[in-house]
This record gives sequence, structure tokens and C-alpha cells, in this order.
Amino acid sequence: MLRHLALTFLLVLSGCATTYNARWLDPAAPATAATTQTDEAKALVEAGDAAWAQREDAAKVREAITKWEAAAQLWTNGDHAARLSRAHYFLGDSFVAVSGDAEARDAEYNASLEWAVKAMKLTAPDTVKDLAAGVPMVTAVKKAPKEASEALLWYASSLGKWAAMRRVGTRLKYKDELKAVIDHVAAIDPSQHGATHRWLATYEAQTINILGGSAERSEEHFKKSLEIAPNYVGTKVLWAQFLCPKTGNRTLAKKLLEEAIAADPTLDAGNVAENKADQQKAKALLANFDALFVL
Repeated sequence: MLRHLALTFLLVLSGCATTYNARWLDPAAPATAATTQTDEAKALVEAGDAAWAQREDAAKVREAITKWEAAAQLWTNGDHAARLSRAHYFLGDSFVAVSGDAEARDAEYNASLEWAVKAMKLTAPDTVKDLAAGVPMVTAVKKAPKEASEALLWYASSLGKWAAMRRVGTRLKYKDELKAVIDHVAAIDPSQHGATHRWLATYEAQTINILGGSAERSEEHFKKSLEIAPNYVGTKVLWAQFLCPKTGNRTLAKKLLEEAIAADPTLDAGNVAENKADQQKAKALLANFDALFVL
């Protein structure tokens, strides 16, 4: 009886779900954009790159986005669109979210999702063609090549944030699609600095006791992510934030957060800014430690 009521409740929630309109048939770039990088676009990209290299400063992240978006008006490129998706996500997750401005944070996640869709159109045209024809993502994504891995990774990450802003029904509606995308990224581009394992670990933790998530699988993915990228601080922060409360392991959660805070952020040379941002998250979680375990 209880199982029947739970299933009925989930069906009702699914019926209230909001659908994201990716507009798969829309062009990926302005009609005036060239397929070969122009000198003007190159200069804008280089200016954006210089700002991005200083992304520990939110103002520099915004400057990079402004330069790169200006370049995107002149030049069509899938990798460039994926970088813009990452930049908007980073700005929203590492800076705006900390400020407490939920509306501005969500605007960055929306922008990240829009650029991820554009990147998919440019790097996975066969997948997008199927999606436009109504083929489900869980099937269509299998046609995406390795070149689309960055676009797919940021699509799943930003769509996950977009869904999280909405009702439970929306999160339920997209759970299979999101996992299918990440599973495909893991298959075509296994490295990704441990990102797919971090995503799957968090997914398994968040769906424990709800949608078949597993603490054992979550822990396996967190450990695998750390094997691949041992100096990426965010993995331990996510482990403490999402899995430890589900298992009730306060000792491990505190240990992981303290290790994250004490870590040398420069050991992962390509992600120093990301590590420093995650260390600030770890400090905030440790300062409100008891709240982590209020389920």
C-alpha cells in the first residue's frame, strides 16, 4: 500500500514537471558568424583568455565572458561555446551563489545551459538532429562523438542546476536524461579530470532512499574521481556535503572538509581558482556543520 502511494505521488509530481525548451532547430550561431576565426574574433578570444587566467576574481570571469561572447558573434566554434558554458557555470556556482543572490545565480546557470546547447549543436549534429525529430536524449546521445564531451558535460551540469531550481517533478523528469548524458561522456572520454565520477557520485548520493541511489556506488565514484584527480578539492567537499549526511558519518564529513581546507590549491595547476572556490565552500559547510545532518 505504501509503495503504491509513493508511486502515485511520484506520478503526480512528474505530471507537474516543467520542460526545458532547448530549441534544437534554432541555429547555433548568428548568420553573420564565420566558421573560420577572424582576426577580430581571435583578439577577443585572447583577451578573454587573459581574463580567464585570473578567474579567482569574479570581475575577471565576467570580463572573460564578455570578450568570449563578443567573439562568438563573429565566429562559430563548438569548443568555444562549451568554454562559455563552463564560464557561466563557474561564475554562478563559485561567486554569485556565495553572495546569496538566487536570481542572479540562476541566471548564470541558465546562460550556461544555453551555451551548452549551442555547443552540442556544433559538436554533436547527429544527436541534435535526432533530438529535433523527437528522439529521447537517452537514445540520441549515443551518437555524440568524443569531440562533444565538454559540451555534454556542461549540458548535464547546467541542466541539473536548472532542474534543481524547479519542482521535484522536474528533477524526476530529467534524472534519466542527465544520467544517460554523463554515462555517455564517461564512455567516450573517460578522463575528464574525474568530473564524470564526481557527477555520478553526487547523483547516487542525492537519490538514496528516493530513486534507487546507492551509498556504495556513490563512495566508489568519489574514490575513483580522487584516483584520477587527487588534488581537485571539490571532490572531497561534495563527498562531505552529499554522501556523509546520508550515511550519518559525521567523523568522515569533518575529516574531508578539513582536508579540503588544508589542501594546497596550486597542486592542481589547471584548477587553482576552482580549488580556492571549493575551499571557501568547505569553510562555509564546516561553519554550519550540524546543519549538514538535518535531513
